[in-house]
Parts: sequence; C-alpha cells; structure tokens
Amino acid sequence: MPKPTILLALDPHSAAFCAAIKRQLQEFPDDQRCLIQTYTLTWDGQTFGFSAELDQFADTSFDLAQTHSKQAYVSKIRTQFTEATGELQTALIELLKTANQSKEAIAAKRRGVKISNSHRIYLMLSVSNQFTRGVVFEIVRLIRWLFSKFFIDIPYSLEALLLLPGLFTQATATDYGAAYALLKELDYKMTSGVAITGTQKVPPFDNCWLMDEQIGGLRDNLPSYADALAGFLTVEPETNGLLIGAQKVRGKIPAYSAFGYGELFFAGETTINRLSAALAADILIEQFLPKPEFTPEAIRKCLLDAKGFVLSEDFSNAFLGLERDNGKPVWQDFNPRIEMHTGQAQEYGMELQRAHRQFENKELLSYKRSLETCCKQLQVTLTAFLDSTINRYADATPRGLHEVARLLNILTFLYLELQTDAIGDQSQNLVTELRVAEAFLDSRLQVTINQEITQKLLNQILSLKSRQQQLQDILAERNSEEQVQELQTTQKQLDTAIADYRQGLNAEIEQTRQIRSLAIAGAREQATAAIVVAQNHLTAIETQLETATDQLNELLTEENQFRSKYLVIYPIFVTTALFGLLILIGIFNQSTLLQLLQNFWANLVSYLLWIAVTILAYLGILWLKYSANIRGRIQKIQQQIKRL
Repeated sequence: MPKPTILLALDPHSAAFCAAIKRQLQEFPDDQRCLIQTYTLTWDGQTFGFSAELDQFADTSFDLAQTHSKQAYVSKIRTQFTEATGELQTALIELLKTANQSKEAIAAKRRGVKISNSHRIYLMLSVSNQFTRGVVFEIVRLIRWLFSKFFIDIPYSLEALLLLPGLFTQATATDYGAAYALLKELDYKMTSGVAITGTQKVPPFDNCWLMDEQIGGLRDNLPSYADALAGFLTVEPETNGLLIGAQKVRGKIPAYSAFGYGELFFAGETTINRLSAALAADILIEQFLPKPEFTPEAIRKCLLDAKGFVLSEDFSNAFLGLERDNGKPVWQDFNPRIEMHTGQAQEYGMELQRAHRQFENKELLSYKRSLETCCKQLQVTLTAFLDSTINRYADATPRGLHEVARLLNILTFLYLELQTDAIGDQSQNLVTELRVAEAFLDSRLQVTINQEITQKLLNQILSLKSRQQQLQDILAERNSEEQVQELQTTQKQLDTAIADYRQGLNAEIEQTRQIRSLAIAGAREQATAAIVVAQNHLTAIETQLETATDQLNELLTEENQFRSKYLVIYPIFVTTALFGLLILIGIFNQSTLLQLLQNFWANLVSYLLWIAVTILAYLGILWLKYSANIRGRIQKIQQQIKRL
C-alpha cells in the first residue's frame, strides 16, 4: 500500500540530488510516484521558505569548494530560523497537507488506489554544510510539534538521508570536521532527544541513512544514485534494508543504516567458503562417484555414525576449553571492590554505575575477545577432528566417499527427526547439539518454547511411515491393486505432512528467536528495574539509619545528662548541704555540735551502715528509673542500627 511521502532537501546540493530523483520517478508507475512530493528549503540570507522548483535552487556542481565562502555561523542561522518559525509554520502545514491532497493523490484515489494513512518524511542534507547544521534540528522540532498539535491522528516517520563529504568533489579536512561535528550532535540528540513541548523530548529522527562514495561521487554517478533512491522511496520500510531493533549497544540505539550495501549485513567471506564447499561436494558426487544406494540400513548406519560423532570423547573434550583462557575462566562476574560509608548511599550507587560502565567498556570487551580466541581454537580442533573422521570413513570401504558425503549432510541436516522411523529414536547431530545449548539458555531466561504443533506433525509423519512400511511388506507378499492405491495415497499424505512439518519447524524457529530476543530484553529491563529498586531501598535504609543514629545520639546525650544529674550534681548538693548545716550549728551553738559529733563517733558503725543502705537504695532507685526510661530505648535503637 503506497504511503504519502515528502522528500525535503535542506541545501543546494541536496536539491540537485532531489531534482534528479524526481526526474527518475517519472519512469515509475503512477501508483508509486504520485504520492512522492519533493521540496527544498530556501534561504536568501534573510528569509526562509519552501519551494517545489528544485532546479531553481540546485547546485549541480557538487563541488564543496564553492560553498566554503558562503558558509555562515551555525548560531546565527539558528537564531534567524527561530525568529522565522512563525512564518514557516503556515507554509510547512500547507506542505504537509500536499502529501495526500495533491492533484496526483486525488486522481489516484479516484482510480481506486488504496493509500496508507501513514506518512513518511525524509530530510536530505549534506552533513558538511554549516547551513544544514544550523537548521536541521530546528526544522525537525517544528515538524514534530506540528504533528503533535495539528496532525495528531496521522502516524508518520521522520527520517534523515545524510550525504557524507566523500560524495562531493574537493572535500577538505574542514568539511570532514564539519561533518563530524554534525554527526556528534546528531548522535547526542538521538539519545537525549530534542524538546518539543515543555519537558517532552523525542529523538529527532526515527531512522538515519548514511550515504558515502562507495560507488563514486555524485557528479559522475548521479543517475545511478537517483535510480537507487527512487527505488528506495517506492518500497516498504520493512524491505529497504532498515536496521531494526530496540536493544541498545553501549548506550546507543540502532538508528543508523547504510544505504545499499549488503556487505554491512552479511559475512561475504563465510558465505563464499560455505557455498564453495557445498559446490565441491555436489561436483564430486554428481560427476565422479556412482549413484549412491539409499537403503534403510545405510541411512540407519549414517544416523548412528553422526550420533557417535557428537557423542565421541574427542568432540566433548574440544568444548572443555571453550570458556577457559590459559586455564582460567573467560567469564567473570562484575565484582567491584567499593566500600560503602555511612551517609553516602547516593555516592555509592553512582560509583557502582561508573564501575559497571567501565566493566562493560573494558573487562567485558576483553572477555569477549578471549572468547573469540577460544572459539577459533575450538574451530581448529573440531575441523581437525572432522578431517580425520572424513579420512577414516573415506578409506574404510570402497564406498567411503559416499558415506562421507552422506555423513556430512546428516551432521548439518535441520530436519533430522524426519530420518527416524520411530518415536523412541533419539538421533543426534550438530543441529540437535545447538538446540540443547539453546535450551540450556532458555532455562536461564525462563523461556518456554511451544513445540506442540511440530510434535503432532512429527507423530503423524512417523505413523504414516509405519503404515507405509506395513503396506510395502504386504505388497512384497502379494500384489494388490487396492494396496498399491493405498500406498500411493499414504505417500502423498506423507509428503504433505513432511512439507507441513518443515514449514511448521521453520515458523517455530523464527518464533523462538523472537521470544528469546524479547526474553533477553525483558531480563535486561528486570535487571534495570531491580537495580532501581535496590538503589531506592538502599537510600531508604540510609535514611532510616541516619534517623536511628540521630535518635541514638539524643538518647546518649540524655543518658549523660541523667548520670551527671543524679550521680554528681544531686549527691554533691546533698553533701554540701549537710556540711553547711553542721557549720551553721557550730557557729550558733557549739555545744550542740560537740554533742552531735560525740553521738556520731559513739555510733559510727550504725551511722555508716545507714549511710550505705541509703546510698544503695538511692542507686537502686536510679537504676530502675534509668532502665525504665533510657536503657531500653538505647538497646532498641542499637538493635535497629545493627539490623540496618
């Protein structure tokens, strides 16, 4: 279903490119090109505007040297664009309306063409042009704001077509520096977002397409580039090579895609090696070897040989050193040696995050490199083991080469279950070993794979095979037309069931891949959420600990005051009062004082006993009061602090 598309050029070189694309689109069917509108942003040094007359503002020289003298300061351009936003708003609204309200679009609707409600907007710009750097994020902000206010019910995608300096002639280090500055700013804003309204921030572009000089410059290869871009604009986003994904890599989202080069996505050397090996095997079998005999006994022997290969001691021992580098485990958990001090929970969390980023950028990369080295060593070991096995089988019998070719096919056969004749047979090859490893990871991710459909189909296939064997045995004893027809019917049913099983297994593999991807993303989100919860919990505990510490300090202060008051101040006051009373008595009546002293010395033991009893009683009363009011609260707070 065609989508209304707007291609907006932001500089003269991009306008020339868009004009070539517009001419190329004339060769496409009307249903494909009628919804693609091309415009350019105009600026005469004072005012901004939009124009559909691309050739009037285009610079077909594609020479960067001619633009160096025309460059203006980025800040000045942004200021002028911001001041002109009010005038541009109306013009941009009319421009966006033309996407599905142009004469061509209306004519297409009348012809019965179904037009998608979703819009696509592409901004094409030269990344070395200072003018585009000054206006691109401002115009992106304006477009996003208009869709959030006036086109709320219209889904849309906003993408960038970035022309790198190598596409133009006379590109200098200054041009590459300007391109680097724009790409760095773009990379930052793709992560942090641009402000649309208030605190609302969104990435400036949904996708970014990078174009370089891989097939030559624009001036000499403009028709080729225009033809490629015209085809790019007329296909669905799902089929144009877009890098799709939501998982971040080192904090970056997958927002950048390279235009038109399969080498960026496929391992060409590996593909060529595998295809060349398969071609060599086909040539050997078809041209140099006699036709093999596919008897049930030969297939059964080959299945047992493949199972013996993956269960052999040499095969198992090869994997023992996969995750060990010089005897040490390759993978090591994140184990920061950071001490946590009281009152620094926030700083502790920030330090852990910093240490974890360093772990991902340094140690984790080192572990991955070590694992790659171990994988290469494992590959060498398994290749040597496979070579020795091939040589042994090839030399064992006159038909050894046939057995080797059949064994290699069985070892990598995706639908190995189809080679068995009974449910109880547990054939194994390299594919089944891979599934076992994936199942182990599934258990770690808590992923459950629904194999009910494929298992039912496999049971049906085995049942049909059993029935087919019975009919063949009956026909071997006596030939019957009815039995022959039933055998043919069974064979057709078996072929249909096998085709359904292969299709179902392929769908199950793809569904499993998606489930695992979602499970990995979910595990990351759960881990992130757990970290946030733990950090919040740590902060809450720190707050409780600070509160309990303050309470303990207050109680200790109260305890000191209690001791000073009842063990120092009051006893000194009572003692001073008694001595003062004796002195007063001696001053006013010496005889009474002498009589008291004689009585005291005469009954010294009794008085000392009463004084001791009084002191002990006083101390006992103080202890009871201390235990009831202070000691219990101190112990409770200390236990709380210890627990925290």
